[in-house]
This record gives sequence, structure tokens and C-alpha cells, in this order.
Amino acid sequence: MNEYNKKQFSIVNSDQIYVDNDYLEMAELGDYCFIESDTLLSYTDKIEKVVLFRWNRDYPADTFLH
Repeated sequence: MNEYNKKQFSIVNSDQIYVDNDYLEMAELGDYCFIESDTLLSYTDKIEKVVLFRWNRDYPADTFLH
């Protein structure tokens, strides 16, 4: 995940989280990436599965996953 998203995981063991702004470039087969606002179009060939979290709130959106 990137630096911005790491803030949401401050209570998690940081040894289990890799933080780098180029994490999508560095991701390998089988890796999990936490993505909140990054553009995925350049990485569609690397995506194996999408896990979508639905929060119990309504938020305005300016970005959509199609």
C-alpha cells in the first residue's frame, strides 16, 4: 500500500505491511494490495482477484471501478 493508506492500519503489526508509493509496480503473483485511490488501468494484466469492501456509510465518489 502507499503511505496515505498506511495511516488506516496503525494498529496492525507493521512487519506484515509493505509501504511504498510504487507498490503496484512491485507487486508479484499472489500479493495482496490495498488500493483506495490509485488508478488500476495500467495493472489490469496483473490483477488476479478483486476483494471489494463495502463500508456502512454513503460516500460521494469521483472514481469508479468498471
